[in-house]
Amino acid sequence: MAPRARRKSTPPGSSEPPPPVAPPTISPWRAALPVDLTLLSFVAALLLWFGARERHLESLTGALRPRPAGDDIMAVAGSPGLPGAPTPAVPPPDLTPPPPLPPRWTSKTHASFTGERIADEDRLVGFYQALTRVVDKEAGAKLRIVQFGDSITANDAVTSRARERLQQSFGDGGAGFIYMVPASRHYRHLSVLQKASAGWKIRSIVGAGVPDHLYGLGGASFEGGGEVSIATRKEAPGDSVGSFDLYYLKQPRGGSFELVVDGEVKATVDTTAAAVSSGFERVEVADGAHKLTVRARGAARGYGVVLERPGVGVTYDNLGLVSGSAKALLQLPEEHWRQQLEHRGVNLAVVYLGANEADYTPPGKAAMAEYETRYGAMLSKLRAALPAQASCLVFSITDAANVVDGKVSTKPAVPGLVEAQRRAASASGCAFWDAFKWMGGQGSVLKWRRRNEWEPDLTHPNRIGAAKLADGLIDALLAGFDAYREKHP
Repeated sequence: MAPRARRKSTPPGSSEPPPPVAPPTISPWRAALPVDLTLLSFVAALLLWFGARERHLESLTGALRPRPAGDDIMAVAGSPGLPGAPTPAVPPPDLTPPPPLPPRWTSKTHASFTGERIADEDRLVGFYQALTRVVDKEAGAKLRIVQFGDSITANDAVTSRARERLQQSFGDGGAGFIYMVPASRHYRHLSVLQKASAGWKIRSIVGAGVPDHLYGLGGASFEGGGEVSIATRKEAPGDSVGSFDLYYLKQPRGGSFELVVDGEVKATVDTTAAAVSSGFERVEVADGAHKLTVRARGAARGYGVVLERPGVGVTYDNLGLVSGSAKALLQLPEEHWRQQLEHRGVNLAVVYLGANEADYTPPGKAAMAEYETRYGAMLSKLRAALPAQASCLVFSITDAANVVDGKVSTKPAVPGLVEAQRRAASASGCAFWDAFKWMGGQGSVLKWRRRNEWEPDLTHPNRIGAAKLADGLIDALLAGFDAYREKHP
């Protein structure tokens, strides 16, 4: 290396320019690179960050996929999920028409039921009693069902079919609860048209959280600065509405919501309060097709809107979140959850989880025992937060498979998760429906795929499979109801 030249000193006040500085020496191999290594390092770090945030290829590419025709929902943010918890890729929305609805329920419909019965049906008495009031058309009788779940629930394929089945037989109670804006990229509610502007901050139990863990009824919180419109969808289950009920958070230094129905301001809600608590604002409208626009100002924090109709009827709420899990639901504080569930007037809470846990739960005894404890704790918290007469039902994990060296086999954790969910349900006072056994047990998902009833990822049902799953559950519920009616004429 050549000796460094001594820098010539310049007297103070001299205008002599400094000597030229030689350019830094660049090694030949680095000079040959078309892109600076620093830039490459930055790009690599950015890709790793996105990979950890989304955790599956679909999340990285879903935003680039063309929107299918008829998809009227504009998702404004994704849902990164729990750190360190890999999740299966979520398929794009499936717009394949589901199979025709079975015949309407009658007291003789399920006399010869041969499907999978619900275990501990006696724990569904609260649900049966509420359904009896609806069947008997008691004034104002409502049957309200909520389903907590992961991506299989979030796309509304299962819940929309269950909603339509029950509303066909017992009356249309409305679309039910809708998240303020889509809580994740793959959230849908097939009974409404939902469009959200930019500006919403989405915080949920499966993504970026809030320190107070006050996530509302379904586990997702939305802070304002934007607006969203929710309109009834023609010729869909719940295609009319008689009231909009805004769920929000009262808090010090809160913001405000403006509720606009069909272009007319119906209410302005100031969310500022001395103490933190759940808030609700109901707007009545003439039963029919309507469009609600919610405009948020300042630190206004909302959870969602309930669309219901007057008179006797059924609602079935989709409370699914992509990457949902028992661990995620455990974040909801019991008292806050109780306020939300009580105001909603829930008669039956269905829990359908496990698709994510099947990927990251080892099949060993210790891991299964830990999962059972966590799942049971979540059910116990839900059971305690539900209204006293409400029922709880565990919808077990369905079969899911891996492909290893060209061979398809059920994911090793699935059978253990089913049994852990069964035991946790029994210990927590919830009924249990074995969907895994109903669909055929180990390896059955491959048969469903061959019949075009499952997605290629062998984890998610398509619209046809989702309709069959919903039908299996509703058939089992109504068979139990018929048995209850025989004992309590």
